[in-house]
Amino acid sequence: MVVNHIALGCDRNYLLPAETLIKSICAYNQHLIFHVIHNDIPEDWFARLSAELQPLNAEIQSVHFELPAYVRNLNNREAHISDSAFLRYFIPELIAAARVLYLDVDMIVMDSLLPIFNADMQSNAIAAVEESYLGHWASHTYAPFPYDEDLSYQGGPDFSPYFNSGLLLIDTAKCKAMQFTLKAVRATCKYNAVMYGDQDILNFLFFHHWTSLPAQFNVTVSTLFSYLENHSTDEERQTGVIYFNKIFGFTIQDSVVLHYTGKAKPWLPEYYSATPLHKYWHQYHALSWADVRKMQAQFLAREASLSAVGN
Repeated sequence: MVVNHIALGCDRNYLLPAETLIKSICAYNQHLIFHVIHNDIPEDWFARLSAELQPLNAEIQSVHFELPAYVRNLNNREAHISDSAFLRYFIPELIAAARVLYLDVDMIVMDSLLPIFNADMQSNAIAAVEESYLGHWASHTYAPFPYDEDLSYQGGPDFSPYFNSGLLLIDTAKCKAMQFTLKAVRATCKYNAVMYGDQDILNFLFFHHWTSLPAQFNVTVSTLFSYLENHSTDEERQTGVIYFNKIFGFTIQDSVVLHYTGKAKPWLPEYYSATPLHKYWHQYHALSWADVRKMQAQFLAREASLSAVGN
């Protein structure tokens, strides 16, 4: 039996979206170990989730880690990017697994993650999904740096392809071999005025040295939010799913991971229904753990039936 490892990084203020994400994952996946990296989450939260996860063939581990103060000094990042974002730097050092899937907690999963876990990483240390808008945005480039041997991107107008760091498949051995954690921390301290925090730093390190995953594995909802703000009437916003295929090139039914990037988080009252995709987060949030067990059983039965037909 293969056990797959998932890492989350958050603090106690994000327990609601973290639990919602875990529910959504378990509805379609089993044989999992969740590693939650944190410095202030109560142990009773882990005890409660551990009891809920056991019948789902999953477990959860508390990875207590105090983020070094000098890593928290990026002074020009987006307001919604928390210090917890930098916890992903330390995954290769904290989690003893060959491959680890890191997920931001502002996500939901809508299908099996096995295609990600089994992806061909093409000898690269990480795999991720391209965020083409930021890679081609003229204002999101940096003047050429003095040569820095730690970085693959040395500044300049070509900052594409550029990946979103909210979903990272990590080969821990390769990351250790390249001293990833040290280089990420060093770059964070050196380039402390980047626009997008850890995401820019990671793109500096892995520019042209990462494996691209299909877009369905990290659908950035802020893309749709921006589109609706600028291109639709109030009436159109209510049926805005029609825009989804136009923007992303596939249907919502083909999506595996929805990522609520940007400020419009669905659990915030002011953004409760900011896009037509927000309702999916609320659907998973509303599930009881008994509902999740039922969904997983139905999904696994369906998968077994399809496998039998294929054979």
